[in-house]
Amino acid sequence: MTSTPHGSGAKRLKKRAPGNAAFHDLLTVINLRPKYLWWGEVVLALAGGAGGGWLGHDRIEEAHAAARVAAPLIGIIIGAVVAALAMITRALDTAFLKKAKAAGITPMSKYFSPFITIITLGLLAGVSLLLLSATKQCGNGWSTAFGAAAGLFTLWTLAGLLPALGTLIQFTQLLEKTAGIPEPKE
Repeated sequence: MTSTPHGSGAKRLKKRAPGNAAFHDLLTVINLRPKYLWWGEVVLALAGGAGGGWLGHDRIEEAHAAARVAAPLIGIIIGAVVAALAMITRALDTAFLKKAKAAGITPMSKYFSPFITIITLGLLAGVSLLLLSATKQCGNGWSTAFGAAAGLFTLWTLAGLLPALGTLIQFTQLLEKTAGIPEPKE
C-alpha cells in the first residue's frame, strides 16, 4: 500500500490506476450527507425528480422543451462555478496557507466541497437531460426514469448554488481574518 500522488493521503493498492485514485479523491470531497445539505436542496431536488418523472411519463414533448431550457442553464452554472473555484484556488498561495495553518484554520478543502458538489451534480444533470432528449415516446420506463433523474439533478444543482454562495462569503471572511495575522517565521 502506498499513498496516491493526488495529495489525499488515502492508502491505495500499488497497481491502482491514477484515474481511479483521482475519482476516489473526488468522492471524498463531495458532501451529500444530510448534515451538509441545506433542507431547500432536498425539497427542490425531490420536487424536480417528481415533476421530471411525471413529464417523462405523460408529456414527453413538454419534457423535451424543459430539457432544451435546462441544458444551457446547467452549462452556464457549471462555467460560473468553475470560475468561482478558480478565484478561491488563486487565493491559496503559500503565504495564505501558512497563515491559515498558524490560525488553526484547516483543511482548506472544506471550502471547495460545495463547488465540486455542484459541478458533479451539474454533470449528472447534463447526462440525464441528454438521455431524456433521446427518448421518443412517453409512458415507458426509460422516459420516466430519465425525466425523474433530469429533474432531480437539475433542480438540485440550482438549489445548491445558495449554500455555495454562503461558502464563498465564508471564504472571503477567512481572507479578511487572516489578513491581520503576521506571516509565521519558519
